[in-house]
Amino acid sequence: MCAIQSSLHHLVNVSFKPNLPDPEHILYAALAPCPQTFSVLKSACRTWEDHLWAQISILCEEKQTAEMIKLGGNCDPESSEYPTMKRFFAHLYLYLRMIDIPVPPLAT
Repeated sequence: MCAIQSSLHHLVNVSFKPNLPDPEHILYAALAPCPQTFSVLKSACRTWEDHLWAQISILCEEKQTAEMIKLGGNCDPESSEYPTMKRFFAHLYLYLRMIDIPVPPLAT
């Protein structure tokens, strides 16, 4: 299991700990959007935009993880900062697209 999968697996497990308050379950599920955390995310959705965000986040995270694993030799997935940087750049990319700033095709 690579560092990406390991950190996501950890966040997924934390999101289901029974002794956490609901807001923390939701926070950890939002940090690791995946099919396993969808039920937690869905419980927090209040609008259709929330539901859309949850669905898109899961799809983006799965695609992003798959692509980062493919890169393997071009990055250091063993680095402790790797998952954080990966999420930062993915969210930056999505933000720039939302505000209509062109993003180079290779940035995806």
